[in-house]
Amino acid sequence: MHDFESYFDALFSHYASANAWRVYPEVHRALQAARARGLRIAVVSNFDSRLATILRGLDIEPRVDAVIYSTACGAAKPDARIFLTALDALGVTPETALHVGDSLCADYHGALNAGMAAVYLQRRHQPLADDIPTIADLDALDAVIDAKP
Repeated sequence: MHDFESYFDALFSHYASANAWRVYPEVHRALQAARARGLRIAVVSNFDSRLATILRGLDIEPRVDAVIYSTACGAAKPDARIFLTALDALGVTPETALHVGDSLCADYHGALNAGMAAVYLQRRHQPLADDIPTIADLDALDAVIDAKP
C-alpha cells in the first residue's frame, strides 16, 4: 500500500505541472481569433484546483476570461450545472454560447442539455452522425462561429 501512495503522489505532482501537458498547435491561434471577435472564453473541465496553474504555464489562462473546474463547481460534465457556472462567470446566456469539446457525452451532449449550442472536437477523424457538428481542429472554429445564427 505504501508504494501505491508514493506512486500516486508522484503522478499527482507530475500532472500539476504544465511540463506534463502539451497544447495542440492551433490552440493559441484559435484563442486569439476568438478574442479578436470580442468573444468571451472559458475553459470548462472535469479537473481540480491544479488546472489554473497548468493553464497559466501553458500560456492559456491569460487568454481566457474564466476557468471552471468540476471540483470547485461541485458538478462535472455532462451535468448542466458546470456549464451554467461557466455561463454565469462569462455573463452570457445559454442561447448565445457555443461549447467546443472533445467528449461526445460530457462536452457535446452536456452543453446541449444546458441549452447551449455545441460542437464536437474530434481529432481522430472518425465518421459520426450527420446531425452532430464536428470539427477536426480548432482552426475550423471560425467557420462554425460564422455559421451560428
